[in-house]
Amino acid sequence: MQRVLKLLVLAVCGVALSVAGAAAKDEVLEKALAGLDRAYIPPLFYSSTPNSYPASVPAMGGLNAYWGEFRANYYNYRPDYETWKTYFDQIETQIDMANAALAGNNFPAMQTALQGVRKVLVVFRPNNGFPKFITDKLTNFHGPMEDIARTVADSVLTEEEILKIANVLPAASLLWLDVEKCSVDPAIWGFSPEQMSVLYALIAQERSNLNALAAALESGDNIQIKAAAQKVKPAFANVYKAFGNF
Repeated sequence: MQRVLKLLVLAVCGVALSVAGAAAKDEVLEKALAGLDRAYIPPLFYSSTPNSYPASVPAMGGLNAYWGEFRANYYNYRPDYETWKTYFDQIETQIDMANAALAGNNFPAMQTALQGVRKVLVVFRPNNGFPKFITDKLTNFHGPMEDIARTVADSVLTEEEILKIANVLPAASLLWLDVEKCSVDPAIWGFSPEQMSVLYALIAQERSNLNALAAALESGDNIQIKAAAQKVKPAFANVYKAFGNF
């Protein structure tokens, strides 16, 4: 009987150690995934900035170096996961396309390729045990945010455009709530207390902008609606940029 109990204790201890080891490995992977965002965001931003070739080259160089190391470390990390390597291959394809576009001085194509990276990550991470990455929550918000930004490109808003903004805003507001509720571990991201304070202030500013847009829509004033809507995209960009290693 004692022998059986000893074997059970050893088995339980073995499982506990195995779980603890896996959790520790996943914590390292989580930090590495945050590092991938940190390396990826600068070239994404430069791809939409005029005359940014001098800054884009080293930024893409940093992404290439980080991605090469990340892929070498984790490509075979979960060999039993059927789609694990597929996500890596998709990211590599997008990065290769971005490099080719940069070499051809084609920044719109570079931006499109790099946006493809976050479209892969927003599926990859939740499906593999990391459902609370704030950068993925920001990617989810990006779609309705762009809908609002594109709608206010004209000088005067039509009734149809105002209605479109009114229809998009509730979804955008809920998706921003996901951002607000998503915790940010400064140890994972390498953020100082000062950086955390700035980040939360930027997140709060976007909520203020969304509330102001809702109030403007209630007023029905075309000028107020346009002015409020135009603040949504820059504020989002400031939050997303905060996660890049510039």
